[in-house]
Amino acid sequence: MIQLLVADPWPLFRQGMRALIGEVRGIAVVAEAGNCSQLYDVLRTQQRLDVALVDLDISGTSSIEPLRHALAMRPALPILVLSSKGHLEYAVRALKAGAAGYATKDSTTQSLIDAIRRLALGGQYLSSHVAEQVALQWRRGDTGAAPHSVLSTREFSVFEMLAQGCSGAQIASALSLSRKTVSTHKTRVLRKMNVTNLADLVRYAIEHQFVPGQRTVNFRGILAD
Repeated sequence: MIQLLVADPWPLFRQGMRALIGEVRGIAVVAEAGNCSQLYDVLRTQQRLDVALVDLDISGTSSIEPLRHALAMRPALPILVLSSKGHLEYAVRALKAGAAGYATKDSTTQSLIDAIRRLALGGQYLSSHVAEQVALQWRRGDTGAAPHSVLSTREFSVFEMLAQGCSGAQIASALSLSRKTVSTHKTRVLRKMNVTNLADLVRYAIEHQFVPGQRTVNFRGILAD
């Protein structure tokens, strides 16, 4: 029996997964988590886990940090990252952090079940949508490094939150950093992205589909940090 942990911030999704898995032979949801604190508690106390299904938004920021922390706690546990974000960059960073698989929330029920079983057997999994992006990139010979790809994991988290309109205080709280450290990361992000202001940073994020278009960002609040 594959013992599965489902970590997702949405109760309805967790309930749906429990109901879905309940009809699947050979897999059982033995633990749930709705936030990072609950996820870490389960990893500390639940000794028998075969696969963890973890939403990239478990922290509310699409940050890779909770995944890195979870893998540090249980390095042998195969983690299938589930996300509403099909952008290749998120998959690449999740896999580099140590995730065994990456699936998007528009995946079919059968593909998720197949992914869970594959990870339980020691394999890896990449959703068809993300795998298609990898193939297209390879066929185009697109090997040049985009500006966002040179950001560190922490810098990428700051970049995305800035693009979403988060203030320095919000970023510091979400990533457990000091305001001064966030300011330092912000400066590095702007420099590495070769932009001079937050408006250009948001425009880049929209053009590269990291955030939805037609966003209204409170630059006054951000610039005040």
